[in-house]
Formats: sequence, structure tokens, C-alpha cells
Amino acid sequence: MQKSETYFLGAILFCGLAMACSGLVLSYSYWWDELYSVVGARLSMASMMSDFIMEDVHPPFYQFALKLWITAFGDGERTTRALSTLFSLMTVLAFWVLGRRHFHKATTLTALTVMVSCSLFSYFAQETRSYSLLLLLTTCSTFLYLDSCREPTHRIKPVLLAVSLLLLSLTHYFGLIYSGTIILLLLVDARRDLRAGIGFILLGGICLVWPAIHYLYGDIGSRTGQNFWIETNGIATTVATVSDGLTPQLNVISEALVGAGLKDVLTAVVFTALLLLVILFSTKQRQTEARQSVYRRKLSLVLVTYIALIAFIDLHSPISTHRNFIVLLPAFSILITLAAQALNQALFNLATPALILFMISNLAVSALLLRNKTTPIENHRAAAQYIEANLSPGDVFYYLDRSDKLQKVHKLMALYYFEEKPEPNPIKQQHIAALSHNAFVLLQHHSYDVEALAAELIKNGQQVTVFNPHQKSATSVSVIEIR
Repeated sequence: MQKSETYFLGAILFCGLAMACSGLVLSYSYWWDELYSVVGARLSMASMMSDFIMEDVHPPFYQFALKLWITAFGDGERTTRALSTLFSLMTVLAFWVLGRRHFHKATTLTALTVMVSCSLFSYFAQETRSYSLLLLLTTCSTFLYLDSCREPTHRIKPVLLAVSLLLLSLTHYFGLIYSGTIILLLLVDARRDLRAGIGFILLGGICLVWPAIHYLYGDIGSRTGQNFWIETNGIATTVATVSDGLTPQLNVISEALVGAGLKDVLTAVVFTALLLLVILFSTKQRQTEARQSVYRRKLSLVLVTYIALIAFIDLHSPISTHRNFIVLLPAFSILITLAAQALNQALFNLATPALILFMISNLAVSALLLRNKTTPIENHRAAAQYIEANLSPGDVFYYLDRSDKLQKVHKLMALYYFEEKPEPNPIKQQHIAALSHNAFVLLQHHSYDVEALAAELIKNGQQVTVFNPHQKSATSVSVIEIR
């Protein structure tokens, strides 16, 4: 690697890490999912299990980690987001330390820089959700899986891999599918080793214990077999969503060329072609060490198998969102780096500048998304401040009753940003128009036509003020003041 290339990589790595750490100094309102996680972590352990985790659609490991963090350091915006930043920095360290065991220094540095430049890395490094932990465990699991290809192996390595896969499965259900992918590939490799095969089957069974409990005794069973807010139009949508996570530039270009209607199809075709080229060239790279060829094949199989599994699941229960494919980021970063190195041999080192341009475009996308994120996405803080500044004695405070099962959680979410907590009253959306007394109605994370609601109240003789705080979407959080 030339010095100029090292300098470019260093600059990109620094920018990516700086954006990832910006949440430590910026303070902006939680959006719905973050507020949901924080409020859940503030509950007692028993209440968190019964009123939150069992009703949630995610496994519990991150929530337990967040609860411990909040108990130790508090529940402010910067404080809770710092936990995600810590996980992201641990990911960088794990990638470097574990990657150097398998690849040359230059390869590891380049792949690490690709990963850090990606918008998924910086965006979720400052969000109070499980995705940075998911990336950390995926990184560890991926490299420990590659360790299984080394001979001889230390006895501790299979144990560490098993622990990493189990924790990954307990962090997110996309992590469970990633764990299942690796276990499946390990089973294929161990088809002639009965002892190892039994061990992998047992590990898979252990990883399925929590999903079984969640399905039988929680609410996750009711969420399968139907469209919620996620829609799919088949394999093209799944692949386009993968692209939106790993190469969002393709989605932007596709929509500009053919419009929103055909965007998924074009993106899927281009991304599939790109992925096949990456796999082809990464596996054709000349290496002095034979095991590195095995590594490249293993990573390629992980990517293809995982995407195929998700596409199959999407046909029954659409689950794909771009953020969930953060689990593929380590493997993809390594393979695209290896492909660029192979292309350099055929294209007189032209692939490296192209890869650097790709990383710079990643940073541009990251900066744009972070700007939108810090707007903020949903301004629950400003809505609460407006109510608190204008609430008078005798006024009734309502919050939107979104779910009977989660009413306790939603009540605490409505009250989170208040300094002096008003007496909260749940109300269904269809009952708002009938209110005939002085009241404030806090609408959080809603999709209702607030102006239509206000017009209906005015028609009934009420004096109405609608407050939409500064936020990414004008209708994410609103306040209706009735006089």
C-alpha cells in the first residue's frame, strides 16, 4: 500500500469515527424507538419483562444492557447514546484485532475503513437502539467463524464462537438469522464429524430457546404472517433493501433514473450484479496462503445464504428494513476490499481510487442522514415543553392510546420529557373530536391528519391550536390545544 493511499484511508477513517462519535456532544430529542427503549429500561426488572420485553418484537439482551447502563450513568440523551458509541468503538477494535489474525495489515485497514465509512455504522453509533451492539457481535461472530477454518484451533475458540452466536441471537432476530446462517454452514462443513455436528445442532437449539418462549408467551407470534408497516414486492424488494443498507447510493441513482415505481427492480439487478462481481473477483485473488481462499469462499457463502434466507422469510412475513442488514457489513466490507485488490492486478491499480471514491460517497450519505437525524426525526422534547409552558390548572392532559397491551409503556413515554409530570389520560384517536373542555392532546409517532382533527373540533365549536415542533416529519409528533 502506497503512503498516499494510507493517508486517504486514515482521513476517511477519522471522518467516519468523528461522525459516529458526534452523538456524544449533540443533544436532540429521541425519536419513538429510542424513547421506547429508554422507558422500557427504566421499568423494574419484573415490569420490564412482563410489560415491555414480552410485548416487544425484539430479543432482550440489549434491553438488559441498557438497563444496567442507565442504572449506572443515567437516562439522558447523550448518556444512553454513549452506550451505542461505546459498542461501535469496540467494534472497530474487534475488527482490527481479529481481522489481523486472518488478513494482511493493509487488507484489514482498508476493510475496516469501508465499514466505518458506511452510513449504517455512523448512524447507529448514536442511536439508543440495539444495532451497534448487533454490529459488534456480528463482527466477532464473523471472524470467529473464520477461525473455525484454521487448523489446529484452540479449544477456547469454539466456546467464544458459541457465546458470540448466542448473544447475537438474543440481541436481534436478524442476529438470530445470522447465527443460524453460520451454524448451518458449520453443519455442512462438519457433515463427516459427528461430534462437531451434534455440538452445532445443540447450539442451534439453545439459540432457539428464547424465540420459542417469546412466541408462546409473548406477542411475537401475532406479528407473523402479515404486513405491518413493512411491505414487500418479492425478491426485488428484499435485494433493494439490502442495497439500501450497504450501498444506498445505488437506490438514489436508480430512483433518479427510472422513478420510484421501478427503483427496486433496477436496484436489485445492479446490486446483484455488483455482489456477484465482488464475490467473483474476491475469490479469484492470488494469495500465497491457501486458507485465505477458504476465508473468501466462506464469507461469500455467508452473504448469499443470509440474503436468500431473508428473501424467503419476506415472502411469508415481510421483515426487511435497511438497518437490519447491518449484520452483513463486516463480511461485505472484507469482500469488497478483496475484490478491489484483485481488480488492481488486472486494472493497473485503478480499483483502489474507485474504492476510495466509494468510501467518500459513503461519508457523504452518512453526513446527509445524520443531518436529517439531528433535526430531529421526532421532537418529543419540544412537544412536551410546549405543553408544560401552556398547561393551566383545570386543563386535562391526554396522550394517544395506541395499544392496550403497551398502555403503561406509552404513558411513561408521553411523560418522559416533562419536568413536572401532569396527570396523564389515555385517549383513542376517534374520541379526540368529541372533546369539549380545555385540554392538551399529545400525538406521538402518529400518522393521523392533525389538521382534519383540528377542523372537526373547530366545527364542534372549540377553539383549537395545533403545535407541530421542528422535526424531520411535520406530523410525527403534534400537540392539539383545545380552549
